[in-house]
Amino acid sequence: MEGIKIRKDKGLYSGRRIGTVDTPARLLEKEKSKKIIHYLSKGYPYAEIAKIVPCSKSTIVKIKKAKEAVAA
Repeated sequence: MEGIKIRKDKGLYSGRRIGTVDTPARLLEKEKSKKIIHYLSKGYPYAEIAKIVPCSKSTIVKIKKAKEAVAA
């Protein structure tokens, strides 16, 4: 944590702002999301997608729900 404090003191630290969240549309623009959607459309099971794309099953579910929210 000492390195972060030094960078903050110099005004160089720019971490993620508090309270920021990705909108469903912005989430779907990410490269990993595009790959997950591609494999979902081909009918791959969640476990297999998680191995291919390196992500968790909960990430796959989150992206699937975001896609449905944008489509609705």
